[in-house]
Amino acid sequence: MKRKQENKNKFRRIFGVFGVLSAMVALVVAGFAPMVSVRAIENQELYAKVMMRGAIGASNEGGNTIFEYDGGTVNVLGLVEPVFEVMDWDYGDGRMGDMYVFYTKGTSAEFVTSPSQGYIPELWINGQMEQLSPEGTYVKNNLVIGDEFGFEPEFQFREESEPGPQGNTEAVLRVHGGEGSFDDSIYDEMGNLIEERTVQYADTYTEGSFSINDGWFYQLSPEDAIDGTNYSEATYRYDDEPENDSVVLGFATLWHMRYVDAITVNGVDYDIPVDYDDQSSYLNHYGGQMVTFGIEVPKAVDGVYDITVKIGKSEHTWIGNFLWTADPEQQYERDCHWDEDTGADVCEIRYDEEGNPIPGRDYIGHSSLALLDVSYTVGEMYYHCSAREDNAYCEWRPAGTEENTGTCNPYEDDGCGIPYLEFNSGDGEYDDGSLVVPAGAIITMRVIPDYGYQVMNVNMADLEVNDNGIGEFTFTVPEGAAYFVADVVPMADVVRSGTDKVVDGSIDLGEGQTTLNHGSARLEVSDADLTDEDIAGFVGAAEGYEIKNYLDVSLFNVTCKGAEICTGSDDDSWNEQIRDLNEPATVTLQLEDGVDGNEIVIVHQKHDGSYEVIPTTYDPSTQTITFTTASFSNYAIASRTVAEETTDGSEQSPNTPDTGLFTASDGGVIASIASVGLGLGLIAGLILIRKKLSAGLHS
Repeated sequence: MKRKQENKNKFRRIFGVFGVLSAMVALVVAGFAPMVSVRAIENQELYAKVMMRGAIGASNEGGNTIFEYDGGTVNVLGLVEPVFEVMDWDYGDGRMGDMYVFYTKGTSAEFVTSPSQGYIPELWINGQMEQLSPEGTYVKNNLVIGDEFGFEPEFQFREESEPGPQGNTEAVLRVHGGEGSFDDSIYDEMGNLIEERTVQYADTYTEGSFSINDGWFYQLSPEDAIDGTNYSEATYRYDDEPENDSVVLGFATLWHMRYVDAITVNGVDYDIPVDYDDQSSYLNHYGGQMVTFGIEVPKAVDGVYDITVKIGKSEHTWIGNFLWTADPEQQYERDCHWDEDTGADVCEIRYDEEGNPIPGRDYIGHSSLALLDVSYTVGEMYYHCSAREDNAYCEWRPAGTEENTGTCNPYEDDGCGIPYLEFNSGDGEYDDGSLVVPAGAIITMRVIPDYGYQVMNVNMADLEVNDNGIGEFTFTVPEGAAYFVADVVPMADVVRSGTDKVVDGSIDLGEGQTTLNHGSARLEVSDADLTDEDIAGFVGAAEGYEIKNYLDVSLFNVTCKGAEICTGSDDDSWNEQIRDLNEPATVTLQLEDGVDGNEIVIVHQKHDGSYEVIPTTYDPSTQTITFTTASFSNYAIASRTVAEETTDGSEQSPNTPDTGLFTASDGGVIASIASVGLGLGLIAGLILIRKKLSAGLHS
């Protein structure tokens, strides 16, 4: 039975899967295609609401709307209104997707499904699967104004145990492996030879897939050989017309394999139309991780196509190919095995000889990744695309010339792109991203770590960092399965002191700040370089206080450049000065010398030249001051001595000893009372004073 697709690899495409340019400049549609127009729909009750669930993209073409899914597209014909909103949609199994919504005043809509190679379509409406015609078409005739209709197209990758699509003709594909063998060398990711072996062609036809008349590709395996024979076979359904006297057999291999010598079909040898040793020929047949081609053969009278092939390793792959994921389960390499006791897979992290976990080759977590620029030459044509939104374009021209044959804007022009390039951003929570591009291409990737993390140990050879953009890495793509490995590691904010007045410190940006959204923060404290006018401004603002230190307090957003060591210098990191935060941070500075006085403030010279006094907490036991600020520039530490209140509410100078009876601040009270009692005896006056004081203390 057909199963609903897991849809693990949902992604938005920035560069789509491109076809092949014609001899000069014919462009194919790229994933740069703009989304459908978005506008509000008034009086929604006058429309039928149609929800296209699980789509990963949409575009308008010729009045129709094309929705893109993993494994194919759905073209909806005859819509009255375009898509007007994109909503989140819950698959119900913990996964989230997109739901494109359009409105129509019509009572019917025609849905035309176009599956990619190897996929078959299903169409679900409000939870019920509907039967598609052989052409993959479905017409919904009973749309009701004011009602909602949830369409959920599914494109299932056809597994070997499942029946193929229902074409109008049936044939048998019977596949043999040819005689002979080839020598194979196996290397690790560092290029070290692991094993040399001899492989029989009879064992390798499982590396190929086969089709009839551009249908889905079917993979046959030697393990499935019929008893007593040396071949495997399968019944294959495909579309055909009775008047045709030939069919086209399709052949496919993974990008690192190739068909060797001739292909024999029903006793006739046919040349292989791919020169695997020629870059242009190879790439012109490449797409979707596979090299494919077709051979036209006479229609088999008995409906059996007996095929003999030899499949071996390709000398050249002509492409660079790497993946990445943010799935934390792939952060480290793991050994997994089936546990009989628990009835489940158990995976254990692998460690190197020093006891450190081995990083996963595809894991780039806690970060975002984008393809910014790519350029390469294939045959006699040079191609270049830039995805920078402030200057986005694609161009192509004959190699060695300066004048472009063509150019377009990928964000504005429908169908703008360059061939032989597949880029999937993998922008879902744990979606896999990938890049496939001709080997030798020069690309610029932007890798931006989340706040609190840094990108370290980027492994690509000839890596260059660009100072025209934070997080930009440029390198040449090697041939084959390369690995863009980077360790994205936690890195705390730091305080760096360049003055002997400050010993240490810390900064807490708080959870609500959004100014720094990547990398980490570095607070630098140094002696302020002030003019006489600056000093006069500080002194005036600090009236009543004595200024002790003038400090330059500067904040930087640090993003490491992917090296093994990151010191925060311009050589190994991008350093962006931050003058203001969206909300105050808490700064603590430990001073070399204490501060005299019992009231401490910070005087801040703001960016507009004005001054402000900031309340400050001072801890004399650690000689630390703590204050909050959202602006970073010149500061002064100022203090003064003020009288402190006693337990009776009166004030006491810190420098006057307490007699236990009254303090110097009581002198005015005593003098007033003594003058009132003048003429009384001295003893009577003193008695009166003590009674008054006693009454005041106990009231």
